[in-house]
Amino acid sequence: MLQGAVISEDMVKDGYEDIMNIDISSVAIELMRTKYEHFPQLKYLQMDFRDMSFFSDDTFDCIIDKGTLDSLMVWKVSCCFIAITLLI
Repeated sequence: MLQGAVISEDMVKDGYEDIMNIDISSVAIELMRTKYEHFPQLKYLQMDFRDMSFFSDDTFDCIIDKGTLDSLMVWKVSCCFIAITLLI
């Protein structure tokens, strides 16, 4: 979640007002609560996202899975690296 916090901070700067950040690591949650305590729009909850029964079905308008974004970015970077290597 540490990199994911940058996304949350950017969303606040873009005008989003109610952002829930979830991580299974209580250490990561506490680090982010401390780092971003000046952003009241950011809320933090330690939990396993595979069980979202804590929330009602209509709680969120959108969910962003940072792990999926990371996987896509790694693929993009890997493809660029391969292309550059082939050019050399």
